[in-house]
Amino acid sequence: MKYITGRTYFSAMGYITYMDENGDAEGNYTLISRRKVPEQPGEYGLYPVGVFQLPENRTALPNLKFLSNIEWVGKGPPADEPVCGFHGKKCVMWKVAIFVSGVTLAVLLLALLVTYKNWAYEQELDSLLWKIDNKDIQINQYTPSTNASRIAKSVHPLMRNSQVSLSSNVEGDFRYTTIFTTVGIYKGRMLAVKCLKKKAST
Repeated sequence: MKYITGRTYFSAMGYITYMDENGDAEGNYTLISRRKVPEQPGEYGLYPVGVFQLPENRTALPNLKFLSNIEWVGKGPPADEPVCGFHGKKCVMWKVAIFVSGVTLAVLLLALLVTYKNWAYEQELDSLLWKIDNKDIQINQYTPSTNASRIAKSVHPLMRNSQVSLSSNVEGDFRYTTIFTTVGIYKGRMLAVKCLKKKAST
């Protein structure tokens, strides 16, 4: 081994090869690149653009020495790896983030739409003529099972016979009846009142 280590020799292909102290062959490697053929427009060939030189201590990797510039296709050298990796693993988190953001945005838009529809509906109800203020209805003194004659006497000065909604004859049959629902007086008219436990009027 001592006669062949640390020496150079010609390989079977005619290249100069060096045998290091470990018996490993270190070949003479040349970098070739695609370049235009001189005096032949539109033609391309492969030409040497750099060589690999071994350092003096021969323990490190060879150094690349350029002999001329490389004519890259496009804006520069290609990437050694795709943006998302060869199997797309580097873009998984981006896909998850986009999906979560999309779902969150959809939920927010849906909530905004529901809120707007409720607001628009309330505005529509506010504009209706039949909606009256509950303060204009007097219902405190009239409760279910109250005798109708008592109500008639109390509201008689405020209304005519034709204004009674529960009976057409205040002095006749109406005074002998009993009312089993909540009643109230609105602008001199006696009305049946039904209380609803709701946050909004519908």
